[in-house]
Amino acid sequence: MTKTVSLRLKPHQIEEIKVAALAANLSVSSYLYRRVTDTPVLSNPELAALARLVSLAHKLETDVRCEPQLLEELHALVRELSNSPSEPGGSE
Repeated sequence: MTKTVSLRLKPHQIEEIKVAALAANLSVSSYLYRRVTDTPVLSNPELAALARLVSLAHKLETDVRCEPQLLEELHALVRELSNSPSEPGGSE
């Protein structure tokens, strides 16, 4: 038996969910289902870092001023992504 649930989310929360679902190559409903049921969502750390990077870029676009903490987080994500070994013949 299944039940339908609803969530009240703020616009920035909805955007973060959409970004994470996109990074995981899932629909929003599939992404939320996996999050609720504790099924692994992102198969590798590079996709997780990319999702965080897109979310952070969105925060930087919407904030009037740029906090030093956000810049440091951005630099850390860029370092994490640039240090990731790429697979030979990786998919694009």
